[in-house]
Amino acid sequence: MNTGTALILLTLLTTSAFGQVDALKTGEPRITGTLIRDRPYYIIKADNKQIGFFSSLEFDTNPISTLKPKWIKTINIYKGNKATDEFGDMGLNGVILIELKKRKLKKLPEEIQRRFVLAETKT
Repeated sequence: MNTGTALILLTLLTTSAFGQVDALKTGEPRITGTLIRDRPYYIIKADNKQIGFFSSLEFDTNPISTLKPKWIKTINIYKGNKATDEFGDMGLNGVILIELKKRKLKKLPEEIQRRFVLAETKT
């Protein structure tokens, strides 16, 4: 599957949700109302920063739909134990990690750029 096809599939996956998610000022999601039980956790990394979300409904503009395939460096999908080992409870339903090429963060809409926080590094 090429990057463009994967991006289209990710856009479709993030356009609906079965619960409500609010983002804290830190950029970490807080689940309110119905738990989104069958949704993966999405992470977009760019320029040493990252944003994480369960649903595009947290945004006026779907972050996935703003990405251009040529901006994407890698897309990794984590499932099962690997997802929970790497991402804790956020990975219960899998994680889709999209890493952008250098200097692509500034190309995203301002609303989305503001939600990025410094990426955690493993020691």
